[in-house]
Amino acid sequence: MINFCRASIPVVEPEADRGIHRQYAIDHAAWLWHPDAAVDELFAARFTLGVDLPEAVCMRLHISADQRFEWFIDGRRMGMGPDRGDLDHWSFHSYDVDLPAGAHEIAADVWWLGGLAPVAQVTRRGGFVFAVEDAALAERFNTGVAPWRVRRIKNWSFARKAMQTYHVIGPQQTIDARQPRYGEPTEPKAVAPPVQDNTTGVMPDHWRLYPSPLPEMMHQPRPGAAVCAAGAGEPDEITPVREADTATERLSDWRALLEDGKPLTVP
Repeated sequence: MINFCRASIPVVEPEADRGIHRQYAIDHAAWLWHPDAAVDELFAARFTLGVDLPEAVCMRLHISADQRFEWFIDGRRMGMGPDRGDLDHWSFHSYDVDLPAGAHEIAADVWWLGGLAPVAQVTRRGGFVFAVEDAALAERFNTGVAPWRVRRIKNWSFARKAMQTYHVIGPQQTIDARQPRYGEPTEPKAVAPPVQDNTTGVMPDHWRLYPSPLPEMMHQPRPGAAVCAAGAGEPDEITPVREADTATERLSDWRALLEDGKPLTVP
């Protein structure tokens, strides 16, 4: 069984040295991205790392991304982030994790929305960084030295139609279950090196990592949703709801899926 919890990391002083000197364990890791993704390309990627532990380990780890990440261990969702900040205060999240001996997979879905991102979401470019507190485990886990792999998430797309109103909350997202989920795995490329102690005091032009002071965001099922209509249509089209779409016989299978978790076959 994997035990984990969000950890609170104290801020290292002086704050002005962030990005100039290594202040946190995550400063020892490189930022990675998919080698085929252009700098300004809307992109979703899955990063994975397989590890085989001869014995159980208790470790503190740190993770961040630009723009957003959701991460997993052995398929179990661990958390999501990063919390809002600017490039001079780019949040990283920390967790205490107990991993039993044996084979494990650490994965992170990371997406970069560029100009379609919510207005409150600052960005530099797509990137992902992961590190452990224990330097003895760094070669097994840290981005830039451990054998991380990355795949494009092929069936996840983002779009925004032209609107006559002020829109600040981000784009429409489409997951097309008819398409393969992932592309082929490949070696990621480094888009920013680990922090190097800079005796001249020159700050980097990218993320200056800062420990998030917030607790983990709530993520749990909430009742209350209901299927009221079901009909044909495309995700990117405005489709009118007709009386026939509300017929009980058409809704019963969808309601069984939502309320009871029963499988549904889409024709």
